[in-house]
Amino acid sequence: MANERKKRYERNGTSVSPADNEILASKKVCVIGCGGLGGHIAEMLLRVGVIRLTLIDPDVFDETNLNRQLFSTEDGVGKPKVVEAEARLLAVDSSARLRLLQARLDASNAEEMLAGHDVVVDALDNIGSRRVAAKACDSLGIPFVHGAIGGWYAQVSVIMPESSGLEPLYGNTTDGNVDKTLGNMPFVAGFAACMQCAETVKLLLGKSPNLQGSIARVDLMNYEFDVF
Repeated sequence: MANERKKRYERNGTSVSPADNEILASKKVCVIGCGGLGGHIAEMLLRVGVIRLTLIDPDVFDETNLNRQLFSTEDGVGKPKVVEAEARLLAVDSSARLRLLQARLDASNAEEMLAGHDVVVDALDNIGSRRVAAKACDSLGIPFVHGAIGGWYAQVSVIMPESSGLEPLYGNTTDGNVDKTLGNMPFVAGFAACMQCAETVKLLLGKSPNLQGSIARVDLMNYEFDVF
């Protein structure tokens, strides 16, 4: 690693070593969604050393995103989320190698979009798309780091290929109005994103993710944290 890159990661200390950063720089991660979860996830991964990122999101920013979405600004309202994400991330690290897909992931394109990545991170906002993404990851043999938030609550899990997928979490559940009734808080999005990033880095470095086959559920109103 060049000296200027070593200086960038100096404060990682021994938690993520220079050798680890060499590994992270060689890996490819896909973040599906550039909103409340995805903005925090993409930036944290880039800052820790994951410079090869694919960002997928079909939407543009609107005013309702300003309460929580890291890439959302007043000047960016009406602009594509992936375009604003690119500007922010390149301002952090101009050597970032970004692949931007302003498209909606569905059953017809999921495997094509997700193929070739080492980890896929779920920053989606609906169960249907999560099921499609998890199924594609299973078919491709890619770990899927799931995250979801609503109100003061968050959940995170790591779903490995050839596992039972999202079924233990959602079963036959369909999308409701959680976003509109409970809302989405910026600190809950950031908290869930931190857990997803931690599990992603462990996977990339060949360390066992703590949430493989488990789910962490967090209630930040009452500070309850359960893993089961």
